[in-house]
Amino acid sequence: MGRTSPPPHGPPALVVVVGRAALDTVLDTYQTDILSGRKPLSAWDDAVSERRRAGGDEVRGRFQDQLA
Repeated sequence: MGRTSPPPHGPPALVVVVGRAALDTVLDTYQTDILSGRKPLSAWDDAVSERRRAGGDEVRGRFQDQLA
């Protein structure tokens, strides 16, 4: 999965929107797989870890920086 980096500056909403779409795909895929029985509920921890590695922590950090 390619990583989309949010812009270094801009309104908080822009930072979230730019980085969030690709990150939401990770969670959406896991959610669908868990609800359809393709993956166990315990796989949700993997989804969160994958989202964080894909840039979730970076997006969160930029958003928090702009709120400070």
